[in-house]
Amino acid sequence: MRKISKYLEEHSAVKSSEIAATVGLGQSGTRDYLKLMSEEGIIVAQDGRKDRVYCLALDKVLNKSK
Repeated sequence: MRKISKYLEEHSAVKSSEIAATVGLGQSGTRDYLKLMSEEGIIVAQDGRKDRVYCLALDKVLNKSK
């Protein structure tokens, strides 16, 4: 999950396929991590199912900048 968080810190909103390719996980494993991170409030999923992108939750971004 750390690699995913780091990648999302550097990129504003990305699809799960881009995250998977970058961090070296399969599509299914990446989606599992993204779901868990979303449930924990670390990230936010935006847009519809097909065009869904992920970004860090606003409170996580604000805490990083302090």
